[in-house]
Amino acid sequence: MPRRNHAETVDAIGAAAFRIADTDGLDALSMRRLGRAVGLDAATLYHYVAGRDAVLDEVVRRLRAQVHIPDPLPGSWQAALEAVFTAYAEVLVNHPHLVQLAGRQVAGDPEVNGLAALVGLGLDRDAATALWQSVLALTVGFALLASRAVPLGSADIDDPALAERLAEWRLADYRTAVRALIDAAGTAAS
Repeated sequence: MPRRNHAETVDAIGAAAFRIADTDGLDALSMRRLGRAVGLDAATLYHYVAGRDAVLDEVVRRLRAQVHIPDPLPGSWQAALEAVFTAYAEVLVNHPHLVQLAGRQVAGDPEVNGLAALVGLGLDRDAATALWQSVLALTVGFALLASRAVPLGSADIDDPALAERLAEWRLADYRTAVRALIDAAGTAAS
């Protein structure tokens, strides 16, 4: 294996960590397994990353880098918030093993900028924070259920069509729910 420089090694560690966690889950992401994946022993990894928390932060950065945010954003803060979180929900549904990292804050996180943008658009800090947290909770909950990371309890429903529909988490349903939440918050903030 050709020798890599420090930045290339850190990037390879991040890519391998994402691949392992995305494929096999966070419990499978050990420093020993990560080291094997990049051709280093576990102890040597600590020359490149501070520890497992730093590795998880990199997994979160790579997950969020997949969120395609419209450019330019829609004109209203409501439409912009809906677009950003819908894109995040789509990414989370496609990476069910990583959903539990969805609310993790990492250094340089764009989440802080998004929250600041809401305040800049006229929402007070408390209203903006409550709205951000509520929409994030809805998004993560939807992703957990849509990805089947949480077992569904439709077995007690006598109507097979209703049971089937209950087990189906559609992105259109998410959009309806997130729009209603954002609209309600906008009405309350007015």
